[in-house]
Amino acid sequence: MAVGKPSRIMAQSVNKITQKAEFLTEKGHELLNQGQYLEALEAWKEATKIYRQLHLDENVTGNLINQNLALQGLGLYLNACDLLLSALKMDAWSYSPTLNAPDKSSKKALSTAIHQVKPTPVNLLGLQNLGDILRLLGKLDESEIVLKETFSMAQQMTPSADISSILLSLGDTKQSMYERLSVEYRWIEELLFQKDTVTNIQKNALISLDYYQQVNNTTNAPISIKLQAQLQSLTLLLDFDKWLEKELLSGNSRLTTTKTNIHRQIQPLIDLIIKNSSLFNELPVSQSAYAKLNFADSLNKTSNKQLQSLAINYTKSALQTAENINNQLLQSFCWGTLGKLNPDESHVCFKQALLFAQSIRASDIIYEWQQQLADLYSQQGKSKEASHFYEAAISSLIQVRANLLGSNPDTQFFFYEKVEPIYRNYIRLLAADPSPNLEKIIQVNAHLQLEQLKNFLQCGRLNLIPLNNLQELPSTTAIIHIIDLDSTIEVIVQSPDHSLHHNSFDAKLIRSHVNNLLEIVQSLKFYSDNQFYYF
Repeated sequence: MAVGKPSRIMAQSVNKITQKAEFLTEKGHELLNQGQYLEALEAWKEATKIYRQLHLDENVTGNLINQNLALQGLGLYLNACDLLLSALKMDAWSYSPTLNAPDKSSKKALSTAIHQVKPTPVNLLGLQNLGDILRLLGKLDESEIVLKETFSMAQQMTPSADISSILLSLGDTKQSMYERLSVEYRWIEELLFQKDTVTNIQKNALISLDYYQQVNNTTNAPISIKLQAQLQSLTLLLDFDKWLEKELLSGNSRLTTTKTNIHRQIQPLIDLIIKNSSLFNELPVSQSAYAKLNFADSLNKTSNKQLQSLAINYTKSALQTAENINNQLLQSFCWGTLGKLNPDESHVCFKQALLFAQSIRASDIIYEWQQQLADLYSQQGKSKEASHFYEAAISSLIQVRANLLGSNPDTQFFFYEKVEPIYRNYIRLLAADPSPNLEKIIQVNAHLQLEQLKNFLQCGRLNLIPLNNLQELPSTTAIIHIIDLDSTIEVIVQSPDHSLHHNSFDAKLIRSHVNNLLEIVQSLKFYSDNQFYYF
């Protein structure tokens, strides 16, 4: 009896330590669900230390994967990626922080690194998380490679693993590819590239929708995963339907059948989600609230007033949840969504959204509410207030983009979608004034051009001197500033005596001539005749 006693005492001690690690792991999940990402990270770090001391490698890997979720919540995507690569022992694969598509050797190196990972349930979860974080980092091709390999490994496991969440991730990556191509398409002028891009946009959207449908067709898929697939599918259907509508209006009749098929899927899916709305409550608390916001945003994109009213109810329900768990980031999103849904109260709602975002220094969303307030004041004719918030939004964006350049190579798409509209709306406001401040317009436009150049070069800082500040220009030189604001072309001439003259032109008149010339040039072929080429 005496011989076994120390052994039993040691076993009891180990058991207590293990229980502490399990408690910390569960506590981390609770904190994550409340939006307390830093606290969740610390809890999981403590659990990881304990599991390392006990040499429980699988538990160590599991908690490193958990830590990655907390880092994502903090916006530290590169750190999350590095942590996952370390947890999966894939350090040999080097992450390339560029937007360039991977070449064959890079793809092979990534595939080789994945196949060296032991196919256990926890490692498959880690690989799926790696695919997700690569998508957030803008590495869409790499994300797809990781997720496809993970899916293949999951199918070969015995007993078979749940593949529905991997299919959901694959659908999300394909949807991101669709979104990226949709943004690129707006800036492509070469006709052949336009046609290829249209084909790829359609292809990625349809593949994404197919992945989401596979999730719903998977019999053992968790209800929460099916709901997320339905919500993501609805988001894509609405956006793709709108994109197809624009293409049809531009004369691309080849997409008529696709447009009809996509449009007819929207209302039945909305009806299905509403019918099974109780499923929202089966998600983790904060995840449920974000899902409701997602659905509310989709409902607001329909032309159905009744559905738009229902969207407000879903958002208010999400807000109640956010207040109950005291998640300030979630409260900011809820108030911002209410501002978009309810024009009569948008000013108050955006103010509240901004206050909550500022309270936690969430600069990545602060600029959005500042822009919303600026646009609102601009529509109301309150130029002074609008100018204040445009200036504030630009200041916030500078901080956000500085962080993005260090953590996300996908900044050029962020720039086109988020940055440029703020500058252009601000210039429109200034140009619409009866006595426009022409120097201010030139200054804001110069700042925009500088940001465009930094975005193109993917650098954080450039020291350039504006053309009108150069001292060595001939005294007879006039400087012409041409500013394209979509509906108008603003022309400001700075005379040799430094006086400013302004005129505004209808952009349609100018753009139609430019487009006609561009079409003629691009449609002509090269012909050879006596070693001369005509084009």
